[in-house]
Amino acid sequence: MVQNARVGLTIFARISFTQCPLTTDVGVVRQLLANVEPAPYSIKLDGTAIGDALVSCLNRLQNGTGKAGAPDGEAPSLVHRLFPSAQAEEEKSANNQAIILLTDGGNNAGVVDPFTAAKIAASRGVKIYTIGIGSKERVPALFVYPDGHMAPAIDQRTGQIAMSDPVDMVSLREIARLSGGKAYAATDNNALRAVLDDIARLEKRDVTVVSHWEYNELAPLFLLAAFLILFLDAGLEMTVLRTLP
Repeated sequence: MVQNARVGLTIFARISFTQCPLTTDVGVVRQLLANVEPAPYSIKLDGTAIGDALVSCLNRLQNGTGKAGAPDGEAPSLVHRLFPSAQAEEEKSANNQAIILLTDGGNNAGVVDPFTAAKIAASRGVKIYTIGIGSKERVPALFVYPDGHMAPAIDQRTGQIAMSDPVDMVSLREIARLSGGKAYAATDNNALRAVLDDIARLEKRDVTVVSHWEYNELAPLFLLAAFLILFLDAGLEMTVLRTLP
């Protein structure tokens, strides 16, 4: 996991929605991710709309950080006014955004084509890292029946066991290429962890922190107090409190 990064979670099937907006609380994102279940549970509409999901993520990134990583309408800080280069550096770092797409690659729903969404991401400086989840060959599709047990699904049209399509790595590689990202295949949990570690390594950034210190000189206050005491002492010596020889 990339340190000090804002992370969000969007889940999708035929439709997509934001499960968790951008946050630095990675623990919350992990908890919400653990509760995600395949369609038709987390999302009741079966299907895969990859392009729509990518556009939803891009909108969330744009609305969540803004061009300079600050809420819209926020006035520039004193540091930005004094050091314009610091603001330029911050705007540059704010564009270090990426989308991690986990899917089998089969797009069969939605309005936006996945490749069009990848080109939009590239125009915004957002890389897409695609991770193909699934088998490289056709295997029986599993279905969770109402009583809770999981078994191969039966195609009602033919009465035969339904077969799932293999992961479409060709499409996933093209999505990654168009956006400047990278494509991976993960067949098990260990492979997925290795992929995520590699993405974190690729997305590691050197952070430059610009500190501005404001000093308030307090010495004049003490000098003023000393002069007041001196004048008070001189004045009292000329009154009844003066010292007699």
